[in-house]
Amino acid sequence: MWNKSLKGSNCLFVWMILLILSGCHTKPTSQQENISINDEETVKIENAREAQDKVKDSIRTKLFFKDYKGTWVCYKYCKDTVQYKYDGFRYDEVAAKEFARYYSFAITDDTIVVNGIFKEPVDLESYTYAKLSNMEYYYQHYTMFLSDLNLLEIDSLKEDIMGLASSHNFMNYQKYCDQQMAKGDTIPYFDSSADAVSTDKWCFSGIVAINYKGYNYYFKRGVPKMKGIVGLPSDMYNRFSVVRVYKNSTIKEAVYKMIEEFPKGTEELLFTPMSDGGDDTVYEPYLPMESGLPYPSSTEYFWEGKDKLTTRTFKDYNSTFVFEFVKKGSDVKVKYWNDVTFPFEEGYDDHAIWKRS
Repeated sequence: MWNKSLKGSNCLFVWMILLILSGCHTKPTSQQENISINDEETVKIENAREAQDKVKDSIRTKLFFKDYKGTWVCYKYCKDTVQYKYDGFRYDEVAAKEFARYYSFAITDDTIVVNGIFKEPVDLESYTYAKLSNMEYYYQHYTMFLSDLNLLEIDSLKEDIMGLASSHNFMNYQKYCDQQMAKGDTIPYFDSSADAVSTDKWCFSGIVAINYKGYNYYFKRGVPKMKGIVGLPSDMYNRFSVVRVYKNSTIKEAVYKMIEEFPKGTEELLFTPMSDGGDDTVYEPYLPMESGLPYPSSTEYFWEGKDKLTTRTFKDYNSTFVFEFVKKGSDVKVKYWNDVTFPFEEGYDDHAIWKRS
């Protein structure tokens, strides 16, 4: 009797297990179907919302940059207080002064033209202050720019938006560069990591700012000082050309005048430091009256008679600065340019950046 009862209980238990398992494979209820449908609708709504936000951002960006079209020239520069804090870094005031004097650019719908010839396709993006405050890198630079301009205490700026004009998406830009190189154009530069042409432009409060080699530069609309200049003087990574005529001058006097106009371009070329006093270093023209490569200078001097001097300074394996002085009557004509080798040209050394002295 006990065994029969036990067998009956076991059978009942087995039937209950089978019933439960069969329930796991039953068709979903209408409630389950509604949940699945609702999830799909939620995804569709979210996708539509994201698409609308992208359209709004695009419209906002276009409207924002519409007010920044035009040509911009530098009126102020300050030392970078964010990126250059490590030991051993020395600010180059000579380079900053010259860069500020001659660097200019024009903003269009999707292109920035630097110094009248270097055309670069760019991506234009705009950020609200709230979004910017959650992006540490951008926020540090934004507040640094405001600090330089004494604008940190102006609360209304927190309601504004900031625009960033930056180099085109790398893969698309590389394709663009390859096309330009195939044509032998003046762009692209051969060392984009250090090139002034590709520097990001930050637009806010009616001012455009850039950060380059330890300094912040601030721009307003104006007319560039480009008479007799093509490209960016003293740029190691692109071709440029400068032509000057100095009235009633000797070649030596013309050297002094070039030093005054282009202190970075003539550094270690037309003059050498006479004392090592940091920012107070005294410089004097170095003008040997015979041809050759005097040690330890990296500049070669070539005289043709007494009225023509050509100097060549090797900046690195792909870049050579050249000055040509020609005495004509009482005047001296000077031409200054970068004899640069681009990647598509014969003789280019792709390891030159590691060989610089």
